[in-house]
Amino acid sequence: MNGKKGGTNFQLTAEEHANLCVKLEEMLDWGCEFDGELVQGRPLPRAFVNAFGADPRRSPKLLGFMLWEGVPANASQTQAAQGDFYRKRDEWEAAWSAEQQRMRALAEQAVLEYDSGQQAPGVASGQLMARLSFLAQSSELKAPSHFGLQKVDERPPPRTGEDLLAALRAGLVFLEEVVADGFGVDNLKITLRSLSSETLQIALRRGTIFQQRSWNHRQDLVTGVDYVILVPPGGCVTKEVLGYSMNFTCPPPRNDEMHIAEFYFDVERVLGSQALIWDHFQSLFK
Repeated sequence: MNGKKGGTNFQLTAEEHANLCVKLEEMLDWGCEFDGELVQGRPLPRAFVNAFGADPRRSPKLLGFMLWEGVPANASQTQAAQGDFYRKRDEWEAAWSAEQQRMRALAEQAVLEYDSGQQAPGVASGQLMARLSFLAQSSELKAPSHFGLQKVDERPPPRTGEDLLAALRAGLVFLEEVVADGFGVDNLKITLRSLSSETLQIALRRGTIFQQRSWNHRQDLVTGVDYVILVPPGGCVTKEVLGYSMNFTCPPPRNDEMHIAEFYFDVERVLGSQALIWDHFQSLFK
């Protein structure tokens, strides 16, 4: 029987053949019998029967394929493989549990530090700082400056209009919804409702950050262009804008609801392209 990837032929003992048949039944959960047609048990898939026959134990092609894929043929090899499998599984589960614990601890720290005050509805920064710190392989929160972030309060006022975050805090507008889908042109949809009796010019400024609301392991976004949104008295306006992805470790957002963060990113040489933003943040995650 040819059961080696290098093409080597070898003979199975009766014990090895029986052991392979047991492994085959375990893998297939096989419990059917054929005598021209199904006699009892759960039927095998028709394509499988066509390829290997009704009784897999009589198919040297299938047993050879199992050996070719590395299924051990004798009991000692099987026990060693099982031990290695369970050891790796236990190691993976321990590592996964430790990562989950680190995520929860970072989220608790970040919410306490950044979201325990009186934020306007739709404004939060804790998840952003927890995620960035997690991606940076840290068990403690990294300072915003580590990632090149600054507090919005430290930012000069816009040349035109009212800064979006300032307008939210002042109760001039209400953030009805922010939804992100993918990254690139018009991937970020923002809906504002006016709480004013006057027409408002709301400045959505370059470098404004939108965070995921939870640990869904999808990307946070940063705007790459300045926008001015006209909101009529008592009216509601939806604006689609460009949101750059802040990392490529996580997949893009998929119709995710977002928060606006109280930090902004304003590194002029970086905000010019998606590639430069990825280079900046990914270099901090090593």
